[in-house]
Amino acid sequence: MAARWFREALEGLHYAHRHNVLHRDLKPHNLLLTAEGHLKVSDFGLLKQAHVPEAGLTPHSAIIGTPHYMSPEQALGEISDERSDIFSMGTAFYHLLSGQLPFNKNTTAAILVQIAQEDAPRLSEVAPQVPIPLVTIIARMMARRKEERYQDAGVILEDLASYERRGLLSCSENPTFLPVPPGGSWSAIVGETQDYHQPPGKSGDGV
Repeated sequence: MAARWFREALEGLHYAHRHNVLHRDLKPHNLLLTAEGHLKVSDFGLLKQAHVPEAGLTPHSAIIGTPHYMSPEQALGEISDERSDIFSMGTAFYHLLSGQLPFNKNTTAAILVQIAQEDAPRLSEVAPQVPIPLVTIIARMMARRKEERYQDAGVILEDLASYERRGLLSCSENPTFLPVPPGGSWSAIVGETQDYHQPPGKSGDGV
């Protein structure tokens, strides 16, 4: 089930990217289940057309998104692209598969610094029941350097399909996938967080 939801989320992301749309705020809250149990990517409120300069209301120094799920370049207030969405999707599924946030400090500024400077703990260390191929895919999605990440969601889908064909995505034990009722989202389970932030050193939180 988790692998299917992961594939459906990636298919939604791939569709958006093929139409030159960046989401910029991927997180469990924005992954919805239909009444039939299929996963949909929702809430494109912070969407941006890919490869188009930021509008005047979104200055280069501003940080857009939800801190715990931001890519390193978003945390630094740099320009984001498709690889930024890939990082955030990996972070969202890291949380859903393990029940733990990969980046979790006491203040917003500290979270952003952690994302920019540290690698997340390997998923297999916090959720050993997750299949190693899935651990490997998510680790590559969450590489700090954009050049080391998957460059295209379509390639992730190809790797996922290859593992599925070989039957390598079965969990070794009961998965710790955060539950959600059909027709709902993970918002009530993972909690709500503020969406718009300034870079470290420009907010009141301190590092």
